[in-house]
Formats: sequence, structure tokens, C-alpha cells
Amino acid sequence: MKCIICKLENTHRNQKVVWCVNCFHVYRDYGKMDLESYYTEDYRSKIVKNKPANFLLQKRNYEKLNLLNKYLKKDNSFLEVGFGRGHFYKAFKEKFHKEKYYCCEINKNLSEEAREQGINVFSGAFQKMKTNLLFDVVASFDVLEHFQDPHDYKQKLLQVLKPEGVAIIQVPVERRLHSEIPFDGHYHYFSDISLQVLLGNEFQCENIIVTKPGQVANGKEMIGIFKRIK
Repeated sequence: MKCIICKLENTHRNQKVVWCVNCFHVYRDYGKMDLESYYTEDYRSKIVKNKPANFLLQKRNYEKLNLLNKYLKKDNSFLEVGFGRGHFYKAFKEKFHKEKYYCCEINKNLSEEAREQGINVFSGAFQKMKTNLLFDVVASFDVLEHFQDPHDYKQKLLQVLKPEGVAIIQVPVERRLHSEIPFDGHYHYFSDISLQVLLGNEFQCENIIVTKPGQVANGKEMIGIFKRIK
């Protein structure tokens, strides 16, 4: 089987888990699911018991802003892919006090909550988002691993990010993977190499940050910052 990221044949497989020896990507080979049907309130209710308290979520998002501060400017237009309950937005707004904040949220109820906060919302899956707007910054936090084909994410990113714009991508790393566990919506576990291979020649890697467990999320996270050059 070819690696879904680097397209080379040098992979190992154990049931539904595929490891690439070339770019060190890990892919869980499950069938394609309809993201809009999967990420419902029922899904969120199953994971809510594992979520930290709101004050801890905000603390983590302040830390995230500190890590990303040099890549953000007050007059940037900002698109967040996967708004959730808006915890990052609250920290972001407190720091920058601006209105050029847009989000794309797949869950209809959460989209409506965002609108009630006065956010500019694109409701639905990111790859289906329709807009003529171009953004200075497009950020996603724990979203990309849920795309069966992450190249779909990249193609939409190229459609909505300005030339010289900045893409910020946070993904989980080094989580335990067992082929026998039930599918939890995570198709991918990126390495720093595979994330850069995915973004390709259209982007220049500005930084790769690997966080400590609990710093910005429950587990260890990797945050890639990429500047669009094509």
C-alpha cells in the first residue's frame, strides 16, 4: 500500500494501521465517513467527560496564543477551521480586540452558537466551504487528523489563504495506536516530516512546535506554522 501522504510504497501494516517508513506518517485505514453526520451532539456528549474545565481550556488557549504570537498581527483576517465552543476565540479576542474573525464549523448547533456571539460563520465541512474571501491566517486545532484524505484540506487551504498568508495546523502526536480499538474519527498521526510533505512546495515551513502533554491539549501536540509561497 502506498503512503497516503508521500505516495511511496515503503509502508508496514498491522490490521488497519499503516506506518510509512519514508515520512513516518501513521494512517488508520478505515472507510470514508460523512463528517457532518459523524460530528453531532451525540459525538460531543461521548467525549465531554474527558474535557478539562473551562478555566483550564482558557489557560491552554492563552498558552497557544503565546506560542503563535509572532505569527499574528492585529489587522490580520483570521479563519478558524473547527470553532467548537469558541475557547480559542475568547482568548484571541481578549488579546487582539478585533472583528476580522471568521470560523468554519461542521456542527450545526455550534455554528448557531458562534453566530450568537457575533462571529462570521461558515456552517458545514471545510472542504465544502464557499466563499470569495481570502484570509491572512487560516488556523485549525485538532482538525486535520479527521480528514480521511488530508489533501482535501490542503486544496481548500490554497483556495482561501492569501499569497504570503500563514497556515497554522495543530495535530496530536504520539498517542497510543492499536488496530483493535474502535474508530474514534482519527485517521492520521502526523510526523513533522509528513506534515511538511503534505503542504508541499506551495508552502514554506516557518516553525514546528511540539508541546508538552497538558500544555495546549490533553496529550502532546504538534503545531506547524507555514507561509504560503505559491
